Amino acid sequence: MSAKIIRIIDRGLTRLLTSQNRLFRAGDRLFEKLVGGKIQLMNLAPAMGPEMDYSFSVAGGGAPGRTKAIKGRKGLYRVIRPFAEGGMSKLFLVEDLDGDQHLMKTIDLSRLDPAVHSEIIRRFQSEIEIMARIESRNVVRLIDRDPNPLSAFFIMEYIQGTDLWSLIGAGKRTKPQIAVAVMTQVLQGLIDFSRAIGKENGSAAHRDIKPENILLEVEGKSVRRAVIADFGIAKLPESQLTGVMDFRGTPAWSPPETLPDGSKSADQRTDIYAVGAVLYWMLTGREPVNMEEDFYKFVGDPAAVLAKLRPNKPQDVGLHLWNTVLKAMAARPELRYRNYEEFQSALILSLREGRKIG
Repeated sequence: MSAKIIRIIDRGLTRLLTSQNRLFRAGDRLFEKLVGGKIQLMNLAPAMGPEMDYSFSVAGGGAPGRTKAIKGRKGLYRVIRPFAEGGMSKLFLVEDLDGDQHLMKTIDLSRLDPAVHSEIIRRFQSEIEIMARIESRNVVRLIDRDPNPLSAFFIMEYIQGTDLWSLIGAGKRTKPQIAVAVMTQVLQGLIDFSRAIGKENGSAAHRDIKPENILLEVEGKSVRRAVIADFGIAKLPESQLTGVMDFRGTPAWSPPETLPDGSKSADQRTDIYAVGAVLYWMLTGREPVNMEEDFYKFVGDPAAVLAKLRPNKPQDVGLHLWNTVLKAMAARPELRYRNYEEFQSALILSLREGRKIG
């Protein structure tokens, strides 16, 4: 890392950590300085299978319909093309009357057991309510929603770029200062999520932080910001959803305590582990735990499995940063950082104190 950037961080660290607006502005400038144009941009076009059509299931048990015009609470949207699909949802690229492009997310109940339909619908509605409460540059913004009480779709911000997994790919490493800059913005999105729901005591969680849910906005050849997507299984303290399945999340990025008996007790430390796991992957080029080979070992003795990560430090990763990542991934939740803010501060300090970063 250049001495100039270190001086910028040294002068502004205390001020930035006590002023959210200044943190946003200065953080964005620093992010663009560190990341913009330095990641080799590739695979920016999402995969769009020709077999996908414009049909989607209506929430509440309605018959699937085929349409190319969608009416929301705020306006009318023209469906341009299918964008992507997952196990329970489909995404479509849409355009409003001003010509601005957004993404429409719908739930797809056709491939699911009818016994879980009611919970899936409630979780879809919960995702909409969560997004409606968050205002953050680092969280995908809600644009519009289905005017019907049982929401079948919502319109959200279209981040023109790619997700972290598609960008970096398997077996590739990212420079330490770039990895820290990206994940500092991810943590800012989680901080804004916690503040928006009025629960800063650590009792809420995203529960599915992983490279595929971290989007990088690209403008020209520069990466402008990191954005969190997919609050479909986020946990709120006041939620009454019990869950059809105990476990929620993605095993490779989930802490050990959530795997055997579910993630109902998830809190900020659950996400802190996941952010640490993604950071480890960015720094080393490999996932921290191979779930196909080590799942039962990880559940039975997670400390022993995670202890094997310690000797894998790349030479260009400073000791302060390495220890920060490993603390975030501690086997026991009480040994991790207490909240998103504490972890974010530790990462910022790692840029200042890590002489070998960059």
